[in-house]
Amino acid sequence: MYFARFAYLCMRTLPLHHSQQELESGEITHADSSTTPYTDFSFDIRPTDDFLNELMKFGIEVLQPLDFREKMRHRVFEMYHYYEQNDGE
Repeated sequence: MYFARFAYLCMRTLPLHHSQQELESGEITHADSSTTPYTDFSFDIRPTDDFLNELMKFGIEVLQPLDFREKMRHRVFEMYHYYEQNDGE
C-alpha cells in the first residue's frame, strides 16, 4: 500500500493492526522533476469493509491484493460521482 507523508506519520505512530510492517520508504520522481515521498506497509489480515474505511481516512493507495485495490477504486469512484452530481442541494 502506498501512503502519502501525512498518512505515513500517522501510521507509524498509531498502527492500524498488530501485523502492520513498514516495508520501504522513498521518493517518487515525477516527469517535472518534482518528488513525492512514499512509504509501503504490509498487513497480514483479511481485508474487510471496516479496514477499507480506516484506509480511506488516510487517502492512501492500495497496491495489493488486486481485488481489494479494485474495491477501493470503486468506493472512491462512487464518492466522486456522488459529489459531482449533488452540488449541495
